[in-house]
Amino acid sequence: PAATAEDRAAEDEAERQHRLEQDRLRTAEDRAAEGEAERKHRRELDRQHTAECRASESETVHMHRLDVQRQRQSQRRTAEAADEHDLRLHAQADRRRDRLLELAHQPHVLGRMDRQCPHCGALRWNDEPASICCHSG
Repeated sequence: PAATAEDRAAEDEAERQHRLEQDRLRTAEDRAAEGEAERKHRRELDRQHTAECRASESETVHMHRLDVQRQRQSQRRTAEAADEHDLRLHAQADRRRDRLLELAHQPHVLGRMDRQCPHCGALRWNDEPASICCHSG
Protein backbone atom coordinates (compact mmCIF):
# COMPACT_ATOMS: atom_id res chain seq x y z
CA PRO A 1 0.00 0.00 0.00
CA ALA A 2 2.81 2.47 0.73
CA ALA A 3 4.32 1.96 -2.72
CA THR A 4 0.90 2.44 -4.29
CA ALA A 5 0.36 5.69 -2.40
CA GLU A 6 3.78 6.93 -3.47
CA ASP A 7 3.16 5.87 -7.08
CA ARG A 8 -0.18 7.63 -7.16
CA ALA A 9 1.24 10.78 -5.62
CA ALA A 10 3.91 10.87 -8.34
CA GLU A 11 1.60 10.31 -11.32
CA ASP A 12 0.46 13.20 -13.50
CA GLU A 13 -3.15 13.75 -14.61
CA ALA A 14 -2.76 11.79 -17.86
CA GLU A 15 -1.30 8.80 -15.98
CA ARG A 16 -4.07 9.04 -13.41
CA GLN A 17 -6.77 9.08 -16.10
CA HIS A 18 -5.11 6.10 -17.84
CA ARG A 19 -4.96 4.14 -14.55
CA LEU A 20 -8.59 4.91 -13.77
CA GLU A 21 -9.71 3.87 -17.27
CA GLN A 22 -7.80 0.59 -16.96
CA ASP A 23 -9.47 0.01 -13.58
CA ARG A 24 -12.90 0.67 -15.10
CA LEU A 25 -12.26 -1.75 -17.97
CA ARG A 26 -10.94 -4.47 -15.65
CA THR A 27 -13.91 -4.06 -13.31
CA ALA A 28 -16.37 -4.19 -16.23
CA GLU A 29 -14.76 -7.40 -17.53
CA ASP A 30 -14.80 -9.01 -14.08
CA ARG A 31 -18.44 -8.14 -13.51
CA ALA A 32 -19.49 -9.32 -16.96
CA ALA A 33 -17.89 -12.70 -16.20
CA GLU A 34 -19.40 -13.20 -12.74
CA GLY A 35 -22.47 -15.35 -12.19
CA GLU A 36 -25.58 -14.42 -10.24
CA ALA A 37 -24.33 -16.08 -7.03
CA GLU A 38 -20.99 -14.28 -7.29
CA ARG A 39 -22.77 -10.98 -7.94
CA LYS A 40 -25.00 -11.41 -4.88
CA HIS A 41 -22.01 -12.36 -2.74
CA ARG A 42 -19.97 -9.34 -3.96
CA ARG A 43 -22.87 -6.98 -3.34
CA GLU A 44 -23.45 -8.38 0.15
CA LEU A 45 -19.76 -7.90 1.01
CA ASP A 46 -19.99 -4.34 -0.36
CA ARG A 47 -23.05 -3.65 1.80
CA GLN A 48 -21.31 -5.00 4.91
CA HIS A 49 -18.16 -2.98 4.21
CA THR A 50 -20.15 0.21 3.62
CA ALA A 51 -22.16 -0.32 6.82
CA GLU A 52 -18.96 -0.85 8.82
CA CYS A 53 -17.32 2.25 7.36
CA ARG A 54 -20.36 4.43 7.98
CA ALA A 55 -20.81 3.12 11.52
CA SER A 56 -17.24 4.08 12.37
CA GLU A 57 -17.19 7.53 10.76
CA SER A 58 -17.24 10.62 12.95
CA GLU A 59 -20.02 13.21 12.75
CA THR A 60 -17.69 15.55 10.84
CA VAL A 61 -16.83 12.88 8.28
CA HIS A 62 -20.51 11.92 8.02
CA MET A 63 -21.60 15.49 7.33
CA HIS A 64 -18.76 15.97 4.82
CA ARG A 65 -19.73 12.76 2.98
CA LEU A 66 -23.36 13.86 2.76
CA ASP A 67 -22.34 17.34 1.57
CA VAL A 68 -20.13 15.90 -1.19
CA GLN A 69 -22.93 13.52 -2.16
CA ARG A 70 -25.42 16.43 -2.41
CA GLN A 71 -23.00 18.47 -4.53
CA ARG A 72 -22.36 15.54 -6.87
CA GLN A 73 -26.08 14.88 -7.25
CA SER A 74 -26.76 18.56 -7.91
CA GLN A 75 -24.09 18.65 -10.61
CA ARG A 76 -25.48 15.53 -12.28
CA ARG A 77 -29.02 16.86 -12.25
CA THR A 78 -27.94 20.25 -13.60
CA ALA A 79 -26.15 18.51 -16.48
CA GLU A 80 -28.95 16.09 -17.37
CA ALA A 81 -31.05 16.69 -20.47
CA ALA A 82 -34.82 17.13 -20.31
CA ASP A 83 -35.50 13.59 -21.53
CA GLU A 84 -33.06 12.18 -18.94
CA HIS A 85 -34.87 14.23 -16.29
CA ASP A 86 -38.23 12.80 -17.35
CA LEU A 87 -36.86 9.24 -17.39
CA ARG A 88 -35.42 9.67 -13.89
CA LEU A 89 -38.69 11.03 -12.50
CA HIS A 90 -40.73 8.26 -14.15
CA ALA A 91 -38.34 5.63 -12.78
CA GLN A 92 -38.68 7.13 -9.28
CA ALA A 93 -42.46 7.11 -9.57
CA ASP A 94 -42.40 3.49 -10.76
CA ARG A 95 -40.21 2.47 -7.80
CA ARG A 96 -42.52 4.27 -5.35
CA ARG A 97 -45.59 2.65 -6.88
CA ASP A 98 -43.98 -0.80 -6.78
CA ARG A 99 -42.97 -0.28 -3.15
CA LEU A 100 -46.47 0.84 -2.19
CA LEU A 101 -47.98 -2.18 -3.93
CA GLU A 102 -45.51 -4.42 -2.13
CA LEU A 103 -46.37 -2.85 1.22
CA ALA A 104 -50.10 -3.07 0.52
CA HIS A 105 -49.83 -6.84 0.28
CA GLN A 106 -47.83 -7.30 3.48
CA PRO A 107 -49.66 -7.71 6.75
CA HIS A 108 -48.80 -5.11 9.34
CA VAL A 109 -49.40 -5.63 13.02
CA LEU A 110 -49.84 -2.40 14.91
CA GLY A 111 -49.47 -4.05 18.29
CA ARG A 112 -51.03 -2.68 21.40
CA MET A 113 -52.07 0.92 21.76
CA ASP A 114 -50.30 1.36 25.06
CA ARG A 115 -48.03 4.38 24.60
CA GLN A 116 -49.29 7.46 26.33
CA CYS A 117 -48.46 11.00 25.23
CA PRO A 118 -46.73 12.80 28.11
CA HIS A 119 -48.37 16.09 27.07
CA CYS A 120 -52.04 15.29 26.48
CA GLY A 121 -52.38 11.69 27.69
CA ALA A 122 -53.62 10.33 24.33
CA LEU A 123 -52.91 6.68 23.63
CA ARG A 124 -50.89 5.76 20.56
CA TRP A 125 -49.23 2.73 18.98
CA ASN A 126 -45.55 2.02 19.44
CA ASP A 127 -44.56 3.06 15.91
CA GLU A 128 -46.63 6.25 15.94
CA PRO A 129 -44.65 9.48 16.35
CA ALA A 130 -45.05 11.16 19.73
CA SER A 131 -46.12 14.42 18.13
CA ILE A 132 -49.08 13.01 16.18
CA CYS A 133 -51.76 13.87 18.72
CA CYS A 134 -50.90 17.32 20.09
CA HIS A 135 -47.65 18.23 18.33
CA SER A 136 -45.73 17.59 21.57
CA GLY A 137 -47.80 19.99 23.60
